Amino acid sequence: MRPPAWASASASAWASAWASAFWGQLSRRSAWYSPGWTHLFIQAGPSMTADPTALAVCGHYEINQTVWDFAATHMILITDPESTGPDSPAGVTMLRLEFHDVTALTDVTSLALQGGVVLPTREHVLAALTFAAEMPAEARLLVTCGAGISRSTAIALTLLAQAMPGREADAVTRLHRIRSGARPNPLIVQYADDALGLGGRLVGAICGLG
Repeated sequence: MRPPAWASASASAWASAWASAFWGQLSRRSAWYSPGWTHLFIQAGPSMTADPTALAVCGHYEINQTVWDFAATHMILITDPESTGPDSPAGVTMLRLEFHDVTALTDVTSLALQGGVVLPTREHVLAALTFAAEMPAEARLLVTCGAGISRSTAIALTLLAQAMPGREADAVTRLHRIRSGARPNPLIVQYADDALGLGGRLVGAICGLG
């Protein structure tokens, strides 16, 4: 807001400093996602604007070292709903997603209805896509889950596929360069394929993985 004409130079300077500090604090906030907050993240056609090569994947046990080595500025942290940690490293903007590593909608669905299991959903995928779309171009994104093998690699593949349209096989190859031994959660990949309108191409691209 423009200060009134009678405002002194010192008051104007103070207001400017306050606004700068306020927005700086706001930009460093951590985002939190839970199924009850899906409306915060669902947007039509979000696109990843950050460099797809500025992406890393790790397990929870590797977070501190990877944040340091990779110089991460943003993080998607995937945990089991009952987990209490890990916390966001200082200076890293975080999106937290909470769901179990369920790979198919089979008999586990009945457990989910009873509250025993939290399934990955399309909304989790959209939350990750939206978070990535809102990152600045110079951002460096770390995606992490318990072991850094299934849930995190599926979300990372989702972001790569969006950033590399029509090159789903190349996205899988890139993923394995980022995280050897990746085994993307197929249920998450199916949701990503649907959300990105890939007509089964992303699902097909991971079918050859052992």
